[in-house]
Amino acid sequence: MWAYEDSYSRETTQGTLKLFLESYFDLLLCGFLLFSVIYHARHNEKEYDAFFKGFNNRFCFGLTIFYAIALLFFPIFGIYKIYRGNKNKELDSDEFQEKYNYLISDLDLSKFSTSMYHMFFVCNRIIIAITLAFLRDLPQF
Repeated sequence: MWAYEDSYSRETTQGTLKLFLESYFDLLLCGFLLFSVIYHARHNEKEYDAFFKGFNNRFCFGLTIFYAIALLFFPIFGIYKIYRGNKNKELDSDEFQEKYNYLISDLDLSKFSTSMYHMFFVCNRIIIAITLAFLRDLPQF
């Protein structure tokens, strides 16, 4: 039967990681905007303290820090895994496809540059998010 699987955990994990990759820009932009606002509020003690007053504000700040770290290390992880998989000629292997399908799905794996498409896209999104979040105060933007 095509609808039955013994375990749906692998599909759920792959789906969650693919969603993370698709929402990468949104998460990154929100994290950078929070850091930008906190950086600009550092001179006004009342505004700065508002970010850390109460459990909800501290929890949101901690969650944003966690996401920011995960977002910054994700491209490094993805580039490393694809580079190592290409070097060891295991990008086409079933084991690699099962573990890291979200990194290389729907890509031509015959060349290294095409297998890195998703990671190039993520790096492009990092540059755009940094530009939008941190250079917004400059008159050129």
